[in-house]
Amino acid sequence: MTEQEVQIHDLSHDGRGVARSASGKTCFIAGALPNETIEYKLLRSKRSFDEGICTHVKEPSAERVVPRCEYFDKCGGCELQHLDAQAQLKWKQHQLESMFARAGIETKQWMPPLQANVWNYRRRTRLAVVYEKGGRVAVGFREKSSKRVVDIGHCEILDKRLNQLMPELKGLANHFKNKGLNEIELSAGDTQLAVCFSLKSALNPKDVDTIKAKLPEIQIWQKLPGKNLQQLLGERAIKTQLLGGIEMEFQPGQFVQINGALNLAMLEQAIRWVDPRPE
Repeated sequence: MTEQEVQIHDLSHDGRGVARSASGKTCFIAGALPNETIEYKLLRSKRSFDEGICTHVKEPSAERVVPRCEYFDKCGGCELQHLDAQAQLKWKQHQLESMFARAGIETKQWMPPLQANVWNYRRRTRLAVVYEKGGRVAVGFREKSSKRVVDIGHCEILDKRLNQLMPELKGLANHFKNKGLNEIELSAGDTQLAVCFSLKSALNPKDVDTIKAKLPEIQIWQKLPGKNLQQLLGERAIKTQLLGGIEMEFQPGQFVQINGALNLAMLEQAIRWVDPRPE
């Protein structure tokens, strides 16, 4: 199908550019930003809207930037690295305000959005593991709009300490091919790191020794179908300090705010608002 030219006037909730196609339908276009004139390829046409992908930016937005991640074009882990960080924050604020308006909730004042580090902040993630034809193993995230896995060497938003584990994790993925390894979960506390392997067959003591040699001083866990999480090496919890000397513990698979610095900022703001007093 031939490419079409449109002007983008908004961003959807999932970060796609919104335009009006030649037929008059709303069109959601991946990779496009507001105030841009672009060419796009139509991917799907539905009764009330179209979906496409940007193929050429003729007039770029002033807020468009070069994505920092080399895998951005394929990897489905991030959607807006081509948009300036401050512009992303404004877009998120706009999305929140729109949801309140649609729900009929009147707001008198919006507080400034909390901000923290933009890169290397993510302290927990799950990596898919796929064994491809020819013996190659891919460890990474799903492609955009696909179940295929983008094999990555690092992630720009992942905690630097977890990024450093990537080479060894790929080697271990190859080693445990016959164990039915399909996912690796990474978690970072203040001083501890944890790796959890999701497998079909349990690791034996020799396997654990292999992991220990490659990932010394790392908590190692395994997750088997229909069984509880099992800790194999290290302490039984990942720890992080909150406010007032309070220590929080969590394990792989349990919820924890992804951005630790922003989580602390949220807690500090909540306490200021509540203004607790001895009485």
